Amino acid sequence: MKKKEIYRILQEKLSWPEQGIYYFFEKTENRENGNPKIVSIGTHAVSKGSKTKYWERLRQHKGTKKGTGNHRGSVFRKLIGKSLINKYNLTTEFSEWGKNKVDKVHKQSEEKLELQVSEIIGEMEFLSLTVPGESSKNNMRAYIETNSIALLSNRNKSVKIDLPSKKWLGNHSKHNHVLESGLWNSDDTEKNYDPKFLDELEILIKNQKNNR
Repeated sequence: MKKKEIYRILQEKLSWPEQGIYYFFEKTENRENGNPKIVSIGTHAVSKGSKTKYWERLRQHKGTKKGTGNHRGSVFRKLIGKSLINKYNLTTEFSEWGKNKVDKVHKQSEEKLELQVSEIIGEMEFLSLTVPGESSKNNMRAYIETNSIALLSNRNKSVKIDLPSKKWLGNHSKHNHVLESGLWNSDDTEKNYDPKFLDELEILIKNQKNNR
């Protein structure tokens, strides 16, 4: 059976949306009320003409069944890997991490870290929200993703809520958008959310419940 056919069957059995938003949670991170805390938000196909499927984008983040992965295709992976490098003083060993163009030797030397990143993301739970629409930077998925990040980010906020725990790996990040937001996101963390977005989000959640 071809790989594409396997992914198609998995997608059907696990009821992945064809188009949507994903919200990742870490087991060690909780909101002030004790509920699980969202630590990363993402989507797919927000560039005009993009054909990337929801499941394919998730796979880029979570890595392969063997545990390998490619952080150059996932900012989520890159940020986690960089925090591991900072935490364990691995800058010399992984000096090329995050750089776009590296040779095969360097890529092979990064496999050990890619495995660790896959393990961390693999332990995370996530929720899927179906958000249909054509590929475009102005589509509803882009709107919901941007405003979800803006809503949950603590960056540039006078009142900060649901702060990360002291054990959160992101505390070792040198990226202000991670440190200040409390999210594994590199875009939209400094923005203010549009209050109308909450109404749109409610409609999408109700539609998803009704279609189950």
